[in-house]
Amino acid sequence: MHGLVVGLLGALLGGMSVSVCESFDACAVLERLERERPTVIPAKAGIQAVDVAPRLRMRACGSAPLPRALEDRIRRVFGQPLVQRYGTSETGMVLAAEPQSPPTTGRVGRPLPGWQLRVVDPATGKEADEGELWVKGEALFSGYFRAPELTRSAMEEVFFRTKDLVRRHADGSFDILGRQSLDLFKVRGHKVSAVEIEAVFGECPQVAECAVVGTPDGDGGEIPVAFVRARESWPGIEDRILEFVRGRLAPFQVPARVVVVEDLPRTGPSEVDKKQLMELARGFKRPG
Repeated sequence: MHGLVVGLLGALLGGMSVSVCESFDACAVLERLERERPTVIPAKAGIQAVDVAPRLRMRACGSAPLPRALEDRIRRVFGQPLVQRYGTSETGMVLAAEPQSPPTTGRVGRPLPGWQLRVVDPATGKEADEGELWVKGEALFSGYFRAPELTRSAMEEVFFRTKDLVRRHADGSFDILGRQSLDLFKVRGHKVSAVEIEAVFGECPQVAECAVVGTPDGDGGEIPVAFVRARESWPGIEDRILEFVRGRLAPFQVPARVVVVEDLPRTGPSEVDKKQLMELARGFKRPG
């Protein structure tokens, strides 16, 4: 959706020229930026780390959560608008930030025209300011291919249940908290968002990338486990990282264990496979 519909078709419909890379390589992309002088770069979160020439008038990000530390760094270094948006394959684009709006870290914007949104608390089924995002609009898909049962399970009345968890603010803007089944879990009675913990890990100088999952704790609850790709590794780096995040997280948010890995498993070019990480995390216990 982000690459084909927004990045390619959206640009062509707007009368823009498009330069398409077969794959992402930082040096090749920088060379192309210098040679072709584009003004807009739509990218996934990891690609935003590239330091490109200041002639870019806008950066757009989607497809994956953007670490807040990286978002702040982009705004600080380049002084340019960073437009985040949210959509799914079933809906198209639903939420988008406005470049001229004051920057608010972590926000993915307000509903685009034509969409009706609900935020539903999964525990009560009632509307709330934090919960699962339900959407309705003319651009909504008609159903999954040859899967009527799956289609019915994804719909509630005429709303599509995205399974994405959001927080709605008083000004009508939204934060994406993560996937209902993968990114939200209960620790000692507290609701914990993996995305919010990952944002704190992203501020740590030793951390290049982090993914947090919940694993059963044996008492009916769960504990967070953090898998980290470090900028460089040395004995005891896990303790250094834990020391950093412990002062910035509530006690129940602090991971029971930090696991340093060479790379995180992927389901695609940049999507982290959290289901595989959950399997790896099974059996970890909270120290003490």
